[in-house]
Parts: sequence; C-alpha cells; structure tokens
Amino acid sequence: MANVGEVEIVSGQRRFEGMTAQLLQENEGQYVQLKILNWANMVTERRVAPTKWLKPDRQGTRVNFVGLHSTEEIHKALSELSGFIAEAKMAGHWPDLTELLEATRKARTE
Repeated sequence: MANVGEVEIVSGQRRFEGMTAQLLQENEGQYVQLKILNWANMVTERRVAPTKWLKPDRQGTRVNFVGLHSTEEIHKALSELSGFIAEAKMAGHWPDLTELLEATRKARTE
C-alpha cells in the first residue's frame, strides 16, 4: 500500500516518440535496442511493466503498462524482458546482456 502522499500506479499508456514506424522499417536492430532499453527503464526505474506494445506509427510506439507492486511482479517482468533479449540476440539485434540483467535484478531486489 502506498504511503500518504504517494501515488500508486495501477495501469496506463505512454508513447515512445523515437520508436517510429520509419525507424522500424529502416533499422529494425536499432528499433529493437530502443525497445529493450525503454522496457528495462520501465521496469527498473518506473516500476511498471509493459502489457502490450502497439504497432508503431509516424508518431512513435505506444505501450500499455501495469504497475509493479511486489518483488514477485518485478521478477516476472524482468524474466519477460530477459526472454525478449534472448529472442533479439538470436535475431542478431542485441549483444549478450544476461549478466547485466542479472546484476540489475539483484540490485533492485536487495
């Protein structure tokens, strides 16, 4: 439960303006890298997890998200991100950052 004066995020939507349809078409690797970086920031800094990435357009990519309110929810969100990173790595879009992700997970839950 949030303390008095704190706001607890339940759900929402935001737009990542740099993640446009044009970028996806011209440089899919860079688009995927931005998605991973934004996803990691959402989980580790904002304490929210994406539930749906919408189709990019010329204004960017919108993403629906929910708030993370427990350690278990954070672990699940990081596990989903780790899976996406593995897929991106197999597709040649991202270097192996498994160790960095594990260190981030440990630091955030201690």
